[in-house]
Amino acid sequence: MRSSILKASSLALLLGLTGCQADAAAQRATEETPLTITANTVKWNVDDLAERHTGKLKYLGGIELNSDHSDFGGLSGLHIESTGTRLLAISDQGHWLSADLTLDEAGLPIGLENATLVPLTDEAGAVLNGKSNTDAEGLSVHLKMDGTREACVSFERKHRILCYPYPETKLPQGPAHKRPLPSSFTAQLANNGSLESLLVMEGEEETLLTIAEKSTANAHPALLITGDVSIEKSIAEQPPYAITDAARVPSTGDIILLERRFSPLAGVGLSLRRISEADWYEPSSDPVKGDVLLNVGNRYSIDNMEGLSVVEKPDGAVWLHVISDDNFNSLQRTLLLTFELKPAA
Repeated sequence: MRSSILKASSLALLLGLTGCQADAAAQRATEETPLTITANTVKWNVDDLAERHTGKLKYLGGIELNSDHSDFGGLSGLHIESTGTRLLAISDQGHWLSADLTLDEAGLPIGLENATLVPLTDEAGAVLNGKSNTDAEGLSVHLKMDGTREACVSFERKHRILCYPYPETKLPQGPAHKRPLPSSFTAQLANNGSLESLLVMEGEEETLLTIAEKSTANAHPALLITGDVSIEKSIAEQPPYAITDAARVPSTGDIILLERRFSPLAGVGLSLRRISEADWYEPSSDPVKGDVLLNVGNRYSIDNMEGLSVVEKPDGAVWLHVISDDNFNSLQRTLLLTFELKPAA
């Protein structure tokens, strides 16, 4: 009990400090950095090892990731290719993490190989420096209408979305292209609680959806961006949770929300919520609510869960991959968990 309280107190301090970190003075290296990442299997519920079905999800498996490299950690956005064999992530210290996933016979991740870190760049192709510039949170990888691929990243503190060309065989390339955000939207955003989520809504036009982590007036501000045109929407809050990522189920159009909570006494919590495509496009000004799929606390193997990627398997199964941000804190873990989404009733 004492160790749990100490861990929770340390995490509370860390989470508080992340909101007031000063810009780093040192300039960062521009080259790609290879690193070795080890993986250990994670049990979902150590008090009930037989538990597989929780809420409306099935736990398939999980791994804890570790590396001796000082820049490994802080992972806040996640994309896993449809093959399940390639991972791209971003850290809130302004790095890309690219790696090959090794899979077991069921296709579940059991390790990472050929891992590489490389800094994010700005519109001029210069490496981002300083916490207010590097606090990357949301990640979306998608095909553009012209058939090329790009990776878009949303940032908090300095609220912006940067998009990068992303060739199939390479890391995302700079310089970045900045997507416009209306001042009426950015005025609602908190300094350290803004653009945590980013995804692409499929359709005839390239439309980005970004969602704020913190709520205002009982709802999370959200913005649909198509070219230079934007539409403001909102998502109902689920106290005490904050939205940390979102991803789309391609076959149904449903949006999956990843949410986390934390308190010194209760510890961490994880929630996943589904918003149906029909509910999302309902012509109403009311905040969209959605359906809770999972709501668990720290008796389960979770941490500060911040990144979400949806993969549809050839047999139609929908897998949700969730990754945690360890805040570069030795008391926290980088977890990669995989769940299967049960079909909607």
